[in-house]
Amino acid sequence: MTATQATPGGKVFFIWGFVVNPQIWGGVSCTGIEIGTNPFQVLGSQNAGGNGTVNFIFFVPALGNTVVVYTQALDIPTCRVSDLITNIMVNN
Repeated sequence: MTATQATPGGKVFFIWGFVVNPQIWGGVSCTGIEIGTNPFQVLGSQNAGGNGTVNFIFFVPALGNTVVVYTQALDIPTCRVSDLITNIMVNN
């Protein structure tokens, strides 16, 4: 996953889920921000580089032949949330 236009050096959380259903973020930072998937899980976080870009590698467990996973990034310094991205995972 790659997030761009994040705050340079700022922490970015990466979020995923299986269902499109808005939920309010209840973290210590950015409380009240709407996340596009519910329930969601935080994959992890990473600091953005000096150009505001951060790459985050993650693995989704095999859950069948074809699975739709929704992902988002949350820029903590600005409390901005990326668009909800649809990912179609195919297990061969």
